[in-house]
Amino acid sequence: MMNLPRTMGGDTLDELRDKVRQNLQQAADRRAENQVQDTLVTRLLETNGFEVPPSLVREQMRRMLVEAGVVRPGADGSVNDAGIPEHIREEFTIQARKQVQSVFLFDAVAKQENLAVSDEEMQQQIAEVIASVGVERQSQVDAYYAREENQRLLRNRLLHDKALKFLVEKAAVKIVEGDVAGAEEKD
Repeated sequence: MMNLPRTMGGDTLDELRDKVRQNLQQAADRRAENQVQDTLVTRLLETNGFEVPPSLVREQMRRMLVEAGVVRPGADGSVNDAGIPEHIREEFTIQARKQVQSVFLFDAVAKQENLAVSDEEMQQQIAEVIASVGVERQSQVDAYYAREENQRLLRNRLLHDKALKFLVEKAAVKIVEGDVAGAEEKD
C-alpha cells in the first residue's frame, strides 16, 4: 500500500474531504433551487398563459442558437438558421418563448410589487464580478459597466432575479421525495 502525504497543498486530507463535501452540497443546493424556480415559472406560465410577439421569440431563439454554438452570426450580426433541422428549431423556439414570457412575467411582478434595484445593489454585483475574475481585471469590468447598455442589462437581470425570488418566497412548495410515482409528500 502506498503512503500518501497527509497534506496536499497546505490542506490535510480531512480538510480536503470537507471542502469537497461542502462543494458537492452547495452544487446540490443550487440544482434544487434552480429546479424549484424553473418548475414555479413553468407552472405560472401554464396557468397564466399569454402570447408574446413572435419577433421577440425568433430573436431570442437566434441568440440561444448562437450561444449554444449551433450557428454563427454573420459579419453583419444576422443569424441564418435555415439549415437547422425542424425538431431542433422547435425545441429552441419552445425554450425561447418561455424565456421571453418569463421576462414579461418578471417585469409585471416587479411593477406590481414595486420592486427596484438600488445603485448599491448594482455596485455590490459589480464588486462580486470583480472578485470572481480578479482585481487585475477590474479596469476591464469597470469599462464594461461604464456603458449604459450594460448597466441596463445588469439592472434588468437583478430586477428579474428579485421578482423570481419574490415569487419563490410566496409560492406554496411541496417537496416530493424522488421521481417515483406514488412517492410520499412532505410539507
